Amino acid sequence: MDSFFWWLTAGFGVIESRMDPMDLVSDSVGFWNILFMDLVAYSQKSAGEQRNAITWLTKAVAGSKVLASQPKPRTIYLPTGDGMAICFDSRPEITLELASELHRRYGKDRTQLRIGICSGVAFDIEDINGRPNLAGSGLNLAQRLLDCCNPGQILVSDALGEDLRQMKKWRRQLHGPYRFKVKHGQRVEALNFFDPAKRIGNRPAPRANRTGPR
Repeated sequence: MDSFFWWLTAGFGVIESRMDPMDLVSDSVGFWNILFMDLVAYSQKSAGEQRNAITWLTKAVAGSKVLASQPKPRTIYLPTGDGMAICFDSRPEITLELASELHRRYGKDRTQLRIGICSGVAFDIEDINGRPNLAGSGLNLAQRLLDCCNPGQILVSDALGEDLRQMKKWRRQLHGPYRFKVKHGQRVEALNFFDPAKRIGNRPAPRANRTGPR
């Protein structure tokens, strides 16, 4: 179907307008550094607990010193209901810096937060409200990694993790890699990012569909 209908309720009836979905898509395809996070067992919480949990996470992100240092036009926030994805087109280590900062803010409660990190391709789109958004395989991979996390775990895609391992700052905090079989039979590899002394991450080996370290 080349177009879809958008009905707007007006005072004297319904106004119908026709829009081409491709009008929402730009020609911009790029390589993004993506942090995808969610709150553990969010759906099992009461409505009040859900509100408190997502409010706390939102405040932690809004108060981030790491994010404050980023050029806002090229940092895109994508709420997901039980968490959010944050996408950067800047230096790749920004994702580890933000994950570290968020886990330190949560402290002993960091097991409430799971994080998947990768670099990948995504394309700019406009959402239905005209706001900047992203879609593409990079976001899909970050979500697959998130699904493989234990509570409090931070998983980094193998390709990005191996690059960051070349930096002395991150070398001792990246462990693995581990292999996973995920949705649609896809196989991915990831490193477990943790440093208990700094209250970052969770030590146990990732659990979901793990076939063991390579």
